[in-house]
Amino acid sequence: MLSFDQELSRSERQIVARLTTPSKIKGFLDESGYSIAETNRCPLYVLRERMANCFDGAVFAAALLSRLGFPPLILDMLPNDRDDDHVLALYNISTPGIGGRWPSQILPACDSANQFTAP
Repeated sequence: MLSFDQELSRSERQIVARLTTPSKIKGFLDESGYSIAETNRCPLYVLRERMANCFDGAVFAAALLSRLGFPPLILDMLPNDRDDDHVLALYNISTPGIGGRWPSQILPACDSANQFTAP
C-alpha cells in the first residue's frame, strides 16, 4: 500500500506544499464544493475531487494539520432535533498569558472567526 505522499501527482504535491498554515487549509476547503452525497471521501479524494462534506473536510483538515505538527483532533457535535451533526478539525495555538485558542476548522460553511477560548 502506498502512503498519501506516494499517491500524489506532481500537481497535487504542489497544492499540498502550499497548505502551510491552518488558514490555508481552511481556504482550500472553502474553495472546494460542499457535497450533500451520503458518501465519504478520504483526504486524497477530497484533494482530487475538490469536494467534501462536513466529515470529509474535517478528516482532510486533521490530516493536513498533522503534517504541520498539530495533533489530529476531530470534534463531532452531535445533532439535536433541529440540526444535523457538525464535524470540525481543531488545533491549538497557544498565546502566552492568554491560554490556547481553539478555532473551528473546516466545513466550508463555517466562519473562521468562530473560536473557543480556553481559560
